Amino acid sequence: MNDIRLRQIKACLTIIEEELGKNWINKKINQARKRGRWNFNPIPKGYFKLKQKLDEDSIQGDCSFISEEKQLIKLALDIGIIRTLKNYSKGIPTKKLKDIEYAKYAYLANIAALSTNYQYTVSFVLEGKTKTPDLKLRDEEYEFYIECKKKDKYQVTPCDAERWKPFQEDILDILEEYSANYNIVIISLGDMHVNLEKEVCIFLKNNIPKCIEGVFTNDRYGFSIAMRKLEDTYEDYAIRLSTLPGRKFGVSVGKYEIDEDGRNFVTNRKRIQLYVIDAHDLVGISSSFVNARSQIPRSAKGVICVDVDTSETDKDDINDYFQILNNSIKSIFKNADNFRVGAIVISSQISEGEYIYMVVRNENSDFPLENKIPGENIINNNKQI
Repeated sequence: MNDIRLRQIKACLTIIEEELGKNWINKKINQARKRGRWNFNPIPKGYFKLKQKLDEDSIQGDCSFISEEKQLIKLALDIGIIRTLKNYSKGIPTKKLKDIEYAKYAYLANIAALSTNYQYTVSFVLEGKTKTPDLKLRDEEYEFYIECKKKDKYQVTPCDAERWKPFQEDILDILEEYSANYNIVIISLGDMHVNLEKEVCIFLKNNIPKCIEGVFTNDRYGFSIAMRKLEDTYEDYAIRLSTLPGRKFGVSVGKYEIDEDGRNFVTNRKRIQLYVIDAHDLVGISSSFVNARSQIPRSAKGVICVDVDTSETDKDDINDYFQILNNSIKSIFKNADNFRVGAIVISSQISEGEYIYMVVRNENSDFPLENKIPGENIINNNKQI
């Protein structure tokens, strides 16, 4: 590892020592030794491991870092940018970085640092008797506020296979009723919503007679439906009724016929799949939006930043998940009451050291288009959707 990187890591450790105190850090390290495990806060472990590497002179060019080390480095770099900002000590209280709210305030520090890098004058908003946002951003001509929401860790809930069996039979009955042959893929966020079966069946009854195809999103209950017509085929087509492993359920049916030349072909093809994406559902995201919007003064303009946990989400599902969120947020913005929110920024850590940002602007807001929103045009180890 080059000298510049080595000096940077030493500087990060110094910043953490100054912010959290060496006594507190050493206390947590000693507690972990006695218990044989680390607690929820990643900083003491990250500090211990980095110091250990420095002492052993094991930080070389091909050296890799564990998650806690990366989180410490990221937090220290953010604090190094923002600790001279107005009201910093009250916006990011040291005690909050030490307790169970660590993740929330580490996220706020990241958004504040990100905003500073966009050449805004950034200050933390002091809490008052009424609801207040987290940050105030200002340039020569314009000012707006930012409210940050950090979603709790997503808890995986097992799919209920017993719910799927009657659900698929109901869909097959609808297809039979209208003599329709479709491939239907249902994508649900998180656990199957209590109203999923009802809403899907209503949608299919209303739209199958219209012979529609395409991808459709239900913004209220957080599911998408992809519909494609199926034609008769001569290809090998297994008629089966099966439950697929993992978070997928599916059924494929058809009827074998013989044409005038004696060749087998399949008619009445119907295929139904349910796929569950392990991520926060739209109800939770909408709730975060409503709560965050109330923090922004009615006479002002603001941006809402929401960080979602995708640690349990299959990496192949990330883009689909963010696309569903994108469609839902655009639907939210159709409500005239949301005019003061210029945009919503959805972010998530999708792998070690790699973050993804999605900025959805509100076309009904008079938020200036020339104003950059923190999260737009992210580069390096970050991705933008």
